[in-house]
Amino acid sequence: MTLWEEDDNEDLSKAPERVVDLSFAVESKTIAIDHAQQLQNEITRLLPWFAEHTGCALHLIHGAESGNGWHRPEGEDAIIHLSRRTRFRLRLPAERVEEAKRLEHSELNIDNHPLRLGGSSVKLLALTTALYSRHVVCHQEDEALFLNDCAANLKDHGILVKKIMAGKEHYIRHAEGPLRTRSLFIADLSYRQGIKLQEDGMGCYQTLGCGVFIPHKTPYAIHR
Repeated sequence: MTLWEEDDNEDLSKAPERVVDLSFAVESKTIAIDHAQQLQNEITRLLPWFAEHTGCALHLIHGAESGNGWHRPEGEDAIIHLSRRTRFRLRLPAERVEEAKRLEHSELNIDNHPLRLGGSSVKLLALTTALYSRHVVCHQEDEALFLNDCAANLKDHGILVKKIMAGKEHYIRHAEGPLRTRSLFIADLSYRQGIKLQEDGMGCYQTLGCGVFIPHKTPYAIHR
């Protein structure tokens, strides 16, 4: 016997509030490009539960877009120049948001670049059929094997992908050695699948900004 239930986008008009993004204003001008480990360390210093609590993740900080997209500076010691519109975001279970607001108006030391945070606001996840992660930990050198691993991971979470594409490799400094990552684009999701993937993320090291999905810039993303 087979049970097959189609996912209907039309019955989901607003993202649930189980997991949200807590978005902080950034009052600093620069940050080191490879800031994942230091940023995790500083967040955990102020919020000791962050690195261990299921459902917590952070969004790495990126500079202003140029041309067709953000241009990543070269070299692990490179600096990102931040604009007034830059935000720092944590992805959190809703019940942790009030505790995380302790970060408002704090200063984090990121490789001798002070990161000063301003006020915060809560953002619901996006209703979208296309998602993108800048960093997914990559254990396979072969791109096809990497995509197969990603598809299997998604299947374990009840998501059967129709369109998936890998992007460039990058390395993130980590206490146990560099993490090799690839960007990942997934399309033709239902809204419910898109919400689930944003809530669950993919793989390990989400508190280092890996496996955290955001809406891809298509006409199909609906922000509520």
